[in-house]
Amino acid sequence: MPVPQDSKKLGGIPLNLTLVGLLTDQIGPETLVKRFPLPHTMEQVGVFEGILAYEHEVTPGKPLVNVELEILGVHDRAYVVTDGIFVQVVGREEEVKFNVTAHKKITILVENMGYIGFSKAMLDYNAEYKGLKNVTVNGCVWTHWNHYK
Repeated sequence: MPVPQDSKKLGGIPLNLTLVGLLTDQIGPETLVKRFPLPHTMEQVGVFEGILAYEHEVTPGKPLVNVELEILGVHDRAYVVTDGIFVQVVGREEEVKFNVTAHKKITILVENMGYIGFSKAMLDYNAEYKGLKNVTVNGCVWTHWNHYK
């Protein structure tokens, strides 16, 4: 994702941005929460704020070439990265399909943009959860996800 241009909202005050690093650079063994067959919500893995990274490692020698990826039930915003290259932003409750190519991994960074309130009812999977419900590739449910905080 390129560094954005200076904002015109600041009334002409220049805002110089410098790329320090990528969020995906922070993913590693020390931030691994757990591996699950299917994506789990932030609440299910005990992450109640910030970003949860979902990562699927592509089978060596079997790259995903121009496959249709669909991310279902995003709460609140997902950033899709394949092999370290930004692909797409998916907003809350958008169920869009788009094509991707991945030789090593697909990473989906899901941003929790906060809660209006909190109650035990929110722990219900179909209530106000944060994270993903599911991911499909060419219409098939995609499995084997590492979860990183």
